[in-house]
Amino acid sequence: YDKNLNLTYTSILEANRIIQDSHPDYEKYKSTGRFIYKEYSEEEIKQILNLLNDSANGSVYTAITFYGLGGAVKDKDKDESAFYYRDAKFIMGFQSVFEDDKY
Repeated sequence: YDKNLNLTYTSILEANRIIQDSHPDYEKYKSTGRFIYKEYSEEEIKQILNLLNDSANGSVYTAITFYGLGGAVKDKDKDESAFYYRDAKFIMGFQSVFEDDKY
């Protein structure tokens, strides 16, 4: 855990634009995520951030993203629409970028 990390709060739309614009068309990457239903303690957040120190073999860039869910997402019950995950607190994403074709 590095206390000097530069964390920025932004809208999900702007975060998606930043991520989209940072990837050239040819870039090889893996991205996955999960809906999270609890709030993490400070210790749990530190453990998650420490995952950045143990990136995948061949990865030249690794990121963890948090997309907050609230506002209009919470205005409807999860059974009122096709978006079932309205009870989630946020989406946590993991991204790794690779340059070598073997990965």
